[in-house]
Amino acid sequence: MASTDAAPEHSRLGQHRRQAASVVRPLETPRAAGVAGLAFAALFIASVLLLRNHPAGDSTAAEIRDFYVGQNAGKIALVGVYLAPFAGIAFLWFIAVIRNLIGDREDRFFATVFLGSGLLFVAMLFISAGAGGALMAAVKFQHEPVPSPCASESSRAGSSWAATVPRWC
Repeated sequence: MASTDAAPEHSRLGQHRRQAASVVRPLETPRAAGVAGLAFAALFIASVLLLRNHPAGDSTAAEIRDFYVGQNAGKIALVGVYLAPFAGIAFLWFIAVIRNLIGDREDRFFATVFLGSGLLFVAMLFISAGAGGALMAAVKFQHEPVPSPCASESSRAGSSWAATVPRWC
């Protein structure tokens, strides 16, 4: 009689373990690539849009002062600076998952170009975010004087993705 009571309990434990295993499954490679790609896209777009909130090149000194010294001014653009590293990490994760997915079928030359261009893109992303937030962080956290319109325009041009040379005043 004891053996018949143990059998249903054993089957319930096995069923519970199967359900737990199906709920907690590791993230598969194609799904991880999708998650990393979407995370990168969302973070990158948010970072770029928030960093573009700098005063325009034809802004007056008063507009620039309000941007850097105002009560909530510049904080939105500073969030864009903080999002850039997370976007870069998501992009590197995306590259790693895609390379893992391609695996042995990947050409060695293609792999080198793919990885090198990805690393260069992330380095440029970090440099651009740093250039875009340098003046803002200096004014907000180190209490530096408000930059001139020329310095503000140079910072904006340095953080742009276009290969432009900033105008030096």
